[in-house]
Amino acid sequence: MTENCPDESSQSVVSVDDAQQRVDDWLKSWDDGTLGSLMDTHPDPCLVEHFHDLIGGRPHLRILVPLCGTCLDMKWFVERSHSVVGVDVSEVAARLFFDRNQIPHTVHDLPHVQGKLYQSTDGALKFYVINFYDFNENLEGLFDVVWDTGSLGSIDVRDRDRYMTAINSVLKPNCVYLLETLVFDKTKFEGPPYSFHIEDVPEVFGNKFTVVKVAEHDYDVPEDDWDIEEGIQDIGFRFHFYCLTRM
Repeated sequence: MTENCPDESSQSVVSVDDAQQRVDDWLKSWDDGTLGSLMDTHPDPCLVEHFHDLIGGRPHLRILVPLCGTCLDMKWFVERSHSVVGVDVSEVAARLFFDRNQIPHTVHDLPHVQGKLYQSTDGALKFYVINFYDFNENLEGLFDVVWDTGSLGSIDVRDRDRYMTAINSVLKPNCVYLLETLVFDKTKFEGPPYSFHIEDVPEVFGNKFTVVKVAEHDYDVPEDDWDIEEGIQDIGFRFHFYCLTRM
């Protein structure tokens, strides 16, 4: 997850009631460079530390990264011989990801849904440029692992049911759902991103998963954002990392 502090302009999404407008706002944030200027320089440290144990060392897994943006973890998975499917509505994000990581790829229009498919030439990494709520089993089958690195916390709470409907439609029976979220004092900051605590799991995931809290760590303020460090500490941002296993 890119560790970037939300600013006042991003909070304006909260007041928007129209679901399509929320998608348009997300696209605008990529088009104007607000999100595209953020770049991971290393894979997520919690993922690197715990991934092998959480998946039981299984090789050649199919991994879904919803609302992936330019998530560097996708490249990290592929380097460990897993196959990866990222999904994001922004084509700007897709182009940036492949260009920044110098990954040879092809681009095709999708035949049965509005969008495009960016695919590495070795076939190990696919990036669907579509609205995630349109993603389904017919496109890519079922997945062994979901890496939700801030995506659930980034969407409006009014869209969570649609998000989980899409997620549940592509999970294998024994799927491992790795979830990293921000947790903070909601009286001091409403979002987005939205605070998501372990107590919120039953409401969103129902009784279909067992959940274990794996780790938590502080929000590391990027060097060019040190002027906001005091505000970050006041709000109490912390990352929580959960492992949910489908029952």
